[in-house]
Amino acid sequence: MYFEKVNFTDGDLPYNHLLHEVRLVPFHWHEFIEIIMVIEGQLSVHIGKETYELNKEDVIIVPSLVRHSLEGTAGNIVSVIQISSEFINQEMPSYRDKIFVVKPDKVILESGIVKELVQFAVIELKGNLSRIERKINILQLLVTLTELLLIERDSSEIEHLDDLMFKILFYINDNISNQLTLSSLAKQFNFNQSYLSRLFKKNLGVNLSEYIMSYRMQLTCYDLLQTDENISEISLNHGFVSLSSFNDQFKKRYHMTPKQFRIKNSRLEYTDDEIQNRLYNYINLSKNDSLTSLFALVKETNTQMHMEKEMTFVNGVVDMVATNGGSFKKELIQTVGIGRAEDLLDADVRQQLLLAQTDIGIKFVRFHGIFSDELMVYHEDADGEVMLNFRTINRIFDFFVNNHLKPFVEIGFMPKELASEDKTMYFWKANTTMPKDIHKWKKLVSGFIRHVIGRYGIDEVLSWEFEIWNEPDITNFYWHGTQMDYLVFFKDTYHAIKSCHKNLKVSGFSTTSWAITEHDWTDVALEYISKEKLELESFTYHIYPIEWKKNLSDISILPTSRKGLYHYAEPDYIEKMVKNIKDKIQQSDSIKNHRTVVTEWNSSSDLFDLIHDTVFMASFIVKNVISAYRHVDVLSFWTLSDIFPEIQLTDDLFYGGFGLVTREGIKKPSYYAFCLLAELTETVVYQDDHLIITTDRKKNYQILVHNFQEYDNLYKEFNHAHITDKERYNVFKHKMEKRVIYLLRKIEPGYYQVTEKKVNQLQGSAYDKWLATGALENSMTLERHLKETATPAVSSRMVEIKDEYSLELTMLPHEVRLISLKYREE
Repeated sequence: MYFEKVNFTDGDLPYNHLLHEVRLVPFHWHEFIEIIMVIEGQLSVHIGKETYELNKEDVIIVPSLVRHSLEGTAGNIVSVIQISSEFINQEMPSYRDKIFVVKPDKVILESGIVKELVQFAVIELKGNLSRIERKINILQLLVTLTELLLIERDSSEIEHLDDLMFKILFYINDNISNQLTLSSLAKQFNFNQSYLSRLFKKNLGVNLSEYIMSYRMQLTCYDLLQTDENISEISLNHGFVSLSSFNDQFKKRYHMTPKQFRIKNSRLEYTDDEIQNRLYNYINLSKNDSLTSLFALVKETNTQMHMEKEMTFVNGVVDMVATNGGSFKKELIQTVGIGRAEDLLDADVRQQLLLAQTDIGIKFVRFHGIFSDELMVYHEDADGEVMLNFRTINRIFDFFVNNHLKPFVEIGFMPKELASEDKTMYFWKANTTMPKDIHKWKKLVSGFIRHVIGRYGIDEVLSWEFEIWNEPDITNFYWHGTQMDYLVFFKDTYHAIKSCHKNLKVSGFSTTSWAITEHDWTDVALEYISKEKLELESFTYHIYPIEWKKNLSDISILPTSRKGLYHYAEPDYIEKMVKNIKDKIQQSDSIKNHRTVVTEWNSSSDLFDLIHDTVFMASFIVKNVISAYRHVDVLSFWTLSDIFPEIQLTDDLFYGGFGLVTREGIKKPSYYAFCLLAELTETVVYQDDHLIITTDRKKNYQILVHNFQEYDNLYKEFNHAHITDKERYNVFKHKMEKRVIYLLRKIEPGYYQVTEKKVNQLQGSAYDKWLATGALENSMTLERHLKETATPAVSSRMVEIKDEYSLELTMLPHEVRLISLKYREE
């Protein structure tokens, strides 16, 4: 039996809250009370001589300084609150002579305990409260427990061990690897054997040999689950004389071998290669709904999850003269993604692109699948000769040229007849294997390039961008082969393009950001192209603010099957990432002008992230663009449209798609965020965490402000139990309004037209307008209504400014607002 020393995780707050899966915790004791509630599954709790079987919504309170152990069924979820005994004694002096009921009956639970514990767990997990509020919360919980469960210590069914028994148990614990017998223990403590045997039976309810065997089994099971030690070492460490005797005892008790037990119940562990593959495989991110049961209890008990509205205050003084803020170049936001080349034949996609060209100034369009089989580009005749057909893709590039749009052509994926293997991804079966014949591949690539030059002219094609493949660092998904296989393939493709004209713009490597910062993939690639003397127009990569949780933990808000996978990164992740990557590329002599281009970015890589439709996206986009503009040349959002057939889509109007507009062409708040960004001018006067101010140097100014809100701790861990189609704003740490007061000085005196455009839940959010209709079924009437009414609020007034202007705003959560000051000549 061991003593569990716990450090309370948040400084002087006298408690911990844990939500985890309990496998097996050997007998131990500690100087705090432990309130355990089962959310899912079953749990056996052994306290002293008693065993308590807990099912869903059952509660048990383990007193301080009481010996106990825990065993849970697979897949259980348990909420645990550990409260310092010292704190309880300080706040409740009468507690010294009393104790809480260990196992409350059903009547007491229904009278309010479950409700209190559920509310406490949810608020703790969301991480919304300040330290003072958390302390108040624990005191309120203690008041409820005191009113319903506090009894005289003598009335408790739990017998506390005296000092002598503790000494004996600790001696056993310290010497468990030795041969412990009734005789050796009696000799150690100067007892006769009969007395020691009766003492053990009276205090623990079992005889000495049974206790030692049971405790050894607990310790071995724990080590089987939590360590990589071999089974022989584990058995010897805990006092078994031989492996065969240990196996016999283990099978007798658990009806399986130790090896079978370890395989069946082992923790989720990964090798370095598995970590790399899982890290990069963001395509298959799985949402974790393990806490659905907890949030069902929230609804059943009418627990109030929503915190009262709060407000943050930001202020500053800005001299409105050009400083060293740098330039906000329009090209930063003038590229956008479309899912695949074939989508560009869709009339709805084309209409959406032309709208974005008008509203945002989109110039470049990036897409997958220029060689996809649906476009019928590649064919081999009966003799294996290459046959190329560009009639279908002509319709795509004709559309671009006729509308003054530029393609950002991703060279890929592999035509079926040219593929070395039948390995595909996406609903449309993109083949991601190497070519079976590199010479035929080069013939395809050079044939394509010569065709577009012949059709559209060299000057036009020299203005296009080309990128070779997509995310080759995600092995066994986007690339089936080694990195060196890819680099040789890249070199051959590069030369096939450049053989048509040396000035064509070829970029790479279109990897995930993790390949740059978490692995040596990019270092190897840059060294290779330097050695091969390949110069890239741009260094291209993708950013999704998701990080690998490398540290596995027994205490997690995720069950074992989800430990160590992913979590959303901190709010400044994108800013830090583009800066670090820019710094790295500055060291390379193979990237022309050290140009960096993000060819994909979004708030997540989840194709059904319900947050994508909300006004949160407006603040997410504005926050990240204005913080990253100094460190990256292009930020190409992925994607423009929810018309995106990478997987089978639902029929829902707002299904959480990547797009800035729905399949029906309804503009989301994210679309309007780019519209506001497009109104910024080139010279940056000032920028901080809350806003950016630009000027055209003609006495006109643009001020773009956001009220970004961070995800709560649950959603950060990919737990989607508290988000639904109609309730999508429960996943934020705070719902804080923002009061903005900035004094803008040194403005040219005169009259200014002050125009405000704002996007929030009330204006410019089609999803929230849809909710306001009662979440009607989709219809042409509904679509028309949303297109007409879900637009930003616009107001304008004339103001005389003599030297300074006081900017004062109160912003709703997630709101973005553009304030334009346009000078009026007298």
